[in-house]
Amino acid sequence: FGEAYLRGNVSIKGDLDKFVFAIDKNFSNQVRFSYFSNLRYLVNLLSKKLRRNSLSKSIGNVRAHYDQDPEFYKLFLDSSMQYSCAYFSNNNMSLEEAQYAKKDHISKKLLLNSGLKILDIGCGWGGLSLFIAKNYDCFCHGITLSKNQLNMARDRAIKENLNNLLKYSEIDYRNLKNKYDRIVSIGMFEHVGLKNYDQFFKKVSECLKSDGVALIHTIGRIRGPGATDPFLSKYIFPGGYIPSLSEILPSIEKNNLMITDIEFLHLHYAKTLNKWRQNFLTKSLFIKKKYGENYMRMWEYYLIISESAFRTNHMTVFQIQLAKKPSSIPSARDYIYK
Repeated sequence: FGEAYLRGNVSIKGDLDKFVFAIDKNFSNQVRFSYFSNLRYLVNLLSKKLRRNSLSKSIGNVRAHYDQDPEFYKLFLDSSMQYSCAYFSNNNMSLEEAQYAKKDHISKKLLLNSGLKILDIGCGWGGLSLFIAKNYDCFCHGITLSKNQLNMARDRAIKENLNNLLKYSEIDYRNLKNKYDRIVSIGMFEHVGLKNYDQFFKKVSECLKSDGVALIHTIGRIRGPGATDPFLSKYIFPGGYIPSLSEILPSIEKNNLMITDIEFLHLHYAKTLNKWRQNFLTKSLFIKKKYGENYMRMWEYYLIISESAFRTNHMTVFQIQLAKKPSSIPSARDYIYK
């Protein structure tokens, strides 16, 4: 259906989002409609189990999505270019306010103070590291495999006169060597690949100081392991996989890391995606003219099915706080909300 819609081979009388939401709301994960549907699901599931994102594949997969014109993302993201779940502490917040609140929320979970050395794995366009450097006077090392993101992050650091506190590198997490007081990764874990989870958390453990704190923020499955949606895998996030909590936790436990807090943010992401789509649709005429109608339809459909997945309890966001010893974290959770 997604392919038919983006190619213009099917049209909807009424609103596409209402149609998709109605289908998702009434669809049971246990129902498969045909032999071929079952076969496609099993092939996708097997591919997920066997796929290993090598360094070269990881670079290609990341650049396929993120090395587009940054001006395109500016059309619907907030001014800090946060391309991940915002945090709506009240229902009346704008996207700008909610993304600021997300950065603040994460910073509190990291227990930041002046002089700390921070690693940002999958730093995007540098929004979070810029926030941390500016507000907490910490040194931040952001890494990404996207050249466009790297260039913009470096330009922003220069513009904000924060070069002394910000360093950005085009490097894969597997090649890191240094130790850090804090490690944060927002919206990157979905690109790691199931076969690499042990390797990822081993590297986090190796790079985190003994009294350090880490936070992993990732989209996750609510109802256990599954297979990547074929439309998203083909057109949006090649090589991506959304994990369940049961797939993440064993790799954490194996690598000398302790889970000190987990928070679930599924409705926050539904609101974020809705805000992105509202911004996107206000620019629809410009997007059609510059990028083509099929591209416009592809992104519209992607934003709608993603929002629907969070509204219908298929997907959530895990914020997993990690440490090597319990004394690194306060015994009461109220420090997050002060």
